[in-house]
Amino acid sequence: MNISRERLAWAIILVGFAVFVLILVSVPVALNSVRLNAMRPLTIRVQANQGTVAVDDETGTRSAVFTDDVGREYEARVNLFTGTTDSGLVLFHLPNTDALVAWAQVYSNSNLTVDAAATPRFSSSGRPYRLILRLEQGRFRLTVPDNVLRPLTLQVITPQGELLINQPGQYAVEVVNVETRLVVLKGAAALIAQNQPLMINQDERGVIPLNQSPIGPLATERNLIQNGNFAQGLNHWVPLAWNIELSDQPEGEITSSRLSTEPAIRFFRLGTGHADVALRQLIDQDVADFTTLRLETTMIIHGQDVAVCGVRGSECPLTIRLEYVDTNGQNQIWQQGFYAVGEIIPNQTPDICVSCAVVQGPHQDVNLSQLAFYEIDMLTELARQGYLPPARIRSLSLIAAGHSFEVEVVNVGLLGRE
Repeated sequence: MNISRERLAWAIILVGFAVFVLILVSVPVALNSVRLNAMRPLTIRVQANQGTVAVDDETGTRSAVFTDDVGREYEARVNLFTGTTDSGLVLFHLPNTDALVAWAQVYSNSNLTVDAAATPRFSSSGRPYRLILRLEQGRFRLTVPDNVLRPLTLQVITPQGELLINQPGQYAVEVVNVETRLVVLKGAAALIAQNQPLMINQDERGVIPLNQSPIGPLATERNLIQNGNFAQGLNHWVPLAWNIELSDQPEGEITSSRLSTEPAIRFFRLGTGHADVALRQLIDQDVADFTTLRLETTMIIHGQDVAVCGVRGSECPLTIRLEYVDTNGQNQIWQQGFYAVGEIIPNQTPDICVSCAVVQGPHQDVNLSQLAFYEIDMLTELARQGYLPPARIRSLSLIAAGHSFEVEVVNVGLLGRE
């Protein structure tokens, strides 16, 4: 009887010790696993760039984001829709900060879903940021900045396959005519379909046709602008002299800056009376055989004290000017102005430059202090206005004008395909 009790006591002691050791080992392991693997949502900010962006949140509730909104924030799955004349921005921020992990420019007639957007909960975790996007139709351009705190793993799912991105860069994704198209402007990505992966590197293009393996790498558009993302500061750009109306007033400054972690160029001036300055790049490129010629830029207008672009329409805080020779051998100038303050009023604040002998469209209104993008097919636009196409591009200039103004340009590109 005593032996049985002794055996029972030893059994209890040994079992208790085993449980103690198990708890001693498993609790730190479990806590470490939580530390390494726990995730929390990124903040998703949706802005309308032009027109209206419709957004369904995780509950299925639909809301509309307008161009004059400051943007709306979400934390979880969202579905975005743009119409024929609409475009928008989706910005992925670290929670409770302005630090950008990535952003997407969503173009017209697009249906983009954010299935997941997460960051490790604890800074000591080695896991990357995680994004899962689903593009049913349309087009978006994704920017993954350099020098973020940790890597990003991004999956883009389309009806034809998927894309995997895990390095900084710029990527244009399009779903049209039952195929997925990818252009890598910077970085590298993998196209996957029919269990077949295909790497697409910088300045390459890939296609996933319906029910087929990926095709590529293919030739892509050439960017005629050098250092258009300002990663090399002002290299390849020539700052022109400041034009100051009042002799006792100061010039401004053109400096390299950073939008979040992306390089940018900042135009800044504080003063009274008119002032303007330009950054010019000589291109001197024959484009007579080009089938497409697309101009694009991304910017932020932080402030301006002249409404719209002034009383003559010539004081836009940002103007893009393209000098070219048309197919008749005539020198021409095309320009587009942008503003963020004021309203168009005839005979007070005109919608075009009334003193400029140039090809131009109405000034574009963008949201103050918000990232905005602009894109136009130059061949289509010139034909629409009744002008001959360019045979040679001479130069492109970025012009800042007004009295007091602050503008950042994140990138500018002139992309053509022969």
